[in-house]
Amino acid sequence: MRIYLYRLKILRMPYITVTRSDEDMNKLGTFKVMIDDVKAETLENGDAKKIYVEPGTHTISIVVWWWGSKTLTFNAVGNEERTFAVGSNKTLGKVSAIIMLIAVLGGSVIAYIPMFLFLSVMAILVIISLRYSFVDRDQYLDLQCTDEVVEYTSTGAIF
Repeated sequence: MRIYLYRLKILRMPYITVTRSDEDMNKLGTFKVMIDDVKAETLENGDAKKIYVEPGTHTISIVVWWWGSKTLTFNAVGNEERTFAVGSNKTLGKVSAIIMLIAVLGGSVIAYIPMFLFLSVMAILVIISLRYSFVDRDQYLDLQCTDEVVEYTSTGAIF
């Protein structure tokens, strides 16, 4: 009887589904789903997990190593499902790809462009990468609510 009542309670609880995109960047890292600053679940590359939450207002963020995503606030009501998608920051992915391309082409690129231009481009790309590593660590991952329109307030986004 106790197990049956527990299952009924879970069936009426709101839940969220968090989906991690399948991508090469951070492929080996395990993303930690933080609900109200408490680790609720982990996500491997390409995973989708369902997490039951108590009714009410909650915060969600994703952490990998020392980087993370912005914290979003959402309301959980009834047996409603909220869906979130997380992946790597697209700007940082493009910058990393350009750096890797330049590193692979190396000598042939340097031979055709002035050294000053080459070093300037590399410096800008490195500064952008360092920005996400140390200054904007909460923008390293891109977390989005995918189930409804976002309402922005002066204190942040409420879903």
